[in-house]
Amino acid sequence: MGVGRLLTSILCLTLLSLTASAQVTITHLRDGASREVTGTLVAETLDQVRYDLGGRDRSVDTRDVLALSYGKGSSAFEQAKALLDQGDLDGALAQFAAAAGDSEPTWVASQALLAQARTSARLGQRGLADARAAVGGFLSRFPEHRLLPEAHVLAIEFAASATDAQASADAVVALADAGRITPDWRAEALLALGDLHLENSDLRGASETFAAAERAATAGARELSGREDLAPRLAQQTLRARVGSGSCLLAENDINGARGFYSQLLRDGKGDDIVSAAAGNGLAECDFIEGGKLKEAQLGFARVSLIAAGQPEEHARSLYYLGRCYAALADEGTEPNGRATATAYLQEVQDRYPNTRWARLARENP
Repeated sequence: MGVGRLLTSILCLTLLSLTASAQVTITHLRDGASREVTGTLVAETLDQVRYDLGGRDRSVDTRDVLALSYGKGSSAFEQAKALLDQGDLDGALAQFAAAAGDSEPTWVASQALLAQARTSARLGQRGLADARAAVGGFLSRFPEHRLLPEAHVLAIEFAASATDAQASADAVVALADAGRITPDWRAEALLALGDLHLENSDLRGASETFAAAERAATAGARELSGREDLAPRLAQQTLRARVGSGSCLLAENDINGARGFYSQLLRDGKGDDIVSAAAGNGLAECDFIEGGKLKEAQLGFARVSLIAAGQPEEHARSLYYLGRCYAALADEGTEPNGRATATAYLQEVQDRYPNTRWARLARENP
């Protein structure tokens, strides 16, 4: 084979490789039913996901996209994923940072920045500045990207204060009001902002924001009554907002008010395992805060941990508080191995649910 033909063959193989890595599978709604298509990704914006199929440029309305499965990423991106699976967070971060500079496949830089942000946050306080920087990089480089609302929610979660987060919350609400994103994102942004208020001990701000989040989720459910794919998310958001309101009562040390709130929630959700788990966690937390009821709290959280294994938010919450219970009982001298058990539970939260509020609390309160 001549040099020219060899170079041509290498070029063709390279182009085929790049095309294959840009292949995505898009699951979307069409005529009320779920459809799936595989093509070469061209662009993904707030308005549409464009792809090439057989040499023809096609598109799907972003609001109708149910899922998007990417192919193989750049070398740095794939190395980052492997290192992340091995638990090497620092090594993964270095590779995600490198992948953020890659241009092929089309999607890799945006995904690398979001992965870099989430991974940095898993390092706790020492990683938050880098997490904010990675999200800021995404918002600056991809201001019209399909995942813009998700990036704004991450910016809220990683913000130092509600004041710092307000611009991102307002941006998501504005996008939802304009009809450019589905209204569940409005509720999601408000929930993240409510959590931030709560973590910063701004109980009035938290209470008002959780109430607004519940209204947003309820209104979203009415607006999207025909979207069965989003109904569970909106129902979960409504529940999270109610749980947030209960958490405000607990933070105010209004144990009786919180007991009444969670008891009512338990009655309202009779027969619903998700609601029962949230109410059970709330009642157990009342026991945890109230003096002399650590064993009752431990039992309550243990019950929830058994029934909520398929519910990440409530399962993470029960595991976190089981850790706190064992630590407190160890301090009392009633659990000889309590400290080791506490550490195991807190680590489990971080390993299984690394991007939840409870994992962040576990990292900050070992």
